[in-house]
Amino acid sequence: MQIKDLFLKDIFRPINNVVQAEQIEEDVVKTELDEYVLTEESEHYLERFYRNYLAVYDQPSTKVGVWISGFFGSGKSHFLKILSYLLHNESITDRTPADYFREKTQNQELLRMMEKVSEKRTDALLFNIDSRSTSSSKDAEKERIIEVFLRVFNNHLGYSDTLWVADMERQLDNDGTYDAFKKAILDQNGKTWEQFRLKIKLRKKKVIQALETVGYDTDTAESFFIMSREWFSIDADSVAQLVADHCKKQGPDYRIVFLADEVGQYVGNNTNLMLNLQTITERLGDLCHGQAWVIVTSQEKLEATVSDLDTTKDFSKIQGRFETKINLSSANTDEVIKKRLLEKEDIGADTLKTVHDQEGKLIHNRLAFDKQNTQLRSGYRSIDEFVAFYPFVPYQIELLQKIFTKIRSLGEGGQHTSRGERSLLKAFQEAAQLNAEENVDNMVTMAEFYPSIRDYLESPITSTISRAQDRARNNEGLEEYDVKVLQVLYLIKGIDDIKSTPSNIATLMVETV
Repeated sequence: MQIKDLFLKDIFRPINNVVQAEQIEEDVVKTELDEYVLTEESEHYLERFYRNYLAVYDQPSTKVGVWISGFFGSGKSHFLKILSYLLHNESITDRTPADYFREKTQNQELLRMMEKVSEKRTDALLFNIDSRSTSSSKDAEKERIIEVFLRVFNNHLGYSDTLWVADMERQLDNDGTYDAFKKAILDQNGKTWEQFRLKIKLRKKKVIQALETVGYDTDTAESFFIMSREWFSIDADSVAQLVADHCKKQGPDYRIVFLADEVGQYVGNNTNLMLNLQTITERLGDLCHGQAWVIVTSQEKLEATVSDLDTTKDFSKIQGRFETKINLSSANTDEVIKKRLLEKEDIGADTLKTVHDQEGKLIHNRLAFDKQNTQLRSGYRSIDEFVAFYPFVPYQIELLQKIFTKIRSLGEGGQHTSRGERSLLKAFQEAAQLNAEENVDNMVTMAEFYPSIRDYLESPITSTISRAQDRARNNEGLEEYDVKVLQVLYLIKGIDDIKSTPSNIATLMVETV
């Protein structure tokens, strides 16, 4: 039997390994809802969220923040996106998002709460905060969070990406002349306003002409354009008031939810950005009376993020605003990878049980780390864990999470790493595919994760290993196995939980039971 024959599902099937906020095509949404693994942990947190969320319908509250944290690959982005589908409640192939969960859980109370929320009208605005920011990635130049929130809100209402243009559109809307203005632009220029506004700075005279057409005199039209552009400014109170006015028009049961992915990474150690997040969440809570919510993801828990910034400041306010805290752990990652990727055929499971019966002690001894030089757990706890994880070893999930986090924090990754395009699930699927036609007694080594990670690394790192591969191919003092050792040495470099002792390297390189 080959490795590929062990699995219940085809190891080569396309899996949406990376969950991205901007991907909202119907087939993507259906797949994400279909394949979402509701673990014991994520079910517990979903129930907590719904209880807090529903409570605000009965008793308006300012505690409208939700902080979702967890290590790399713990499923934060997927959890956030699933939450957005459930709240927005748009049917996919004649099924509501809540319908998909009837097959995932027997928790009737959770299903009841989902159903109750889905009957309410909600606009869920899901976005990756970094991709919606217009400024440089350098901390000092990052756009304020209130401006990103305003842009997302403006887009939802059909207004421009450019904040001052959107402000002009809003004023026209309030005057009742916006539709007439758009028609004037189309009639006079042969382009829709949505196309025309993309180069608005070059089209000042034509904008003023259209404003005159809808009833503004020349002086008013000119000052209207100039003041919108040159005097535009915004603060948290103004943004929150705009959202509050919108909510009031929609009725008391209406909700608008800002779901911002990768906020922790965007904020980093920038105190001003963190305070900006606090302020907008606080003002939305105060002015919208529970009708506007803020849900964010971060690799760090809120407490850790706050304490890292400035211990002399009182951050109790932001902790109070983000009342609902969701911390997805490595256990959640384990369960998702096992269920989505590693579930076994009955015959595959029986084969592995036989292997463990015959070789259990040998496997245990070979997968033992040097206890004084590692904090990683050796081997498998039981025969069931062996069957569930094979051809992988449980420590590989924890170690890979630390490797991806290291690549990000040390700045060793290219642009893809910072845009959330890396994926733990993808790394495991590709490593399994590399071994698909090997015999069942072949295990995946740490070196076999390197090809999946290589695409995210800066060229100085990859070129060093590529040169070693060239030397091995040309018999210039290195062998192929040496290159694999070099790859493993790079992967664990800088990770405190494991030292590169010969014993530990040997364990990471075990190829067969």
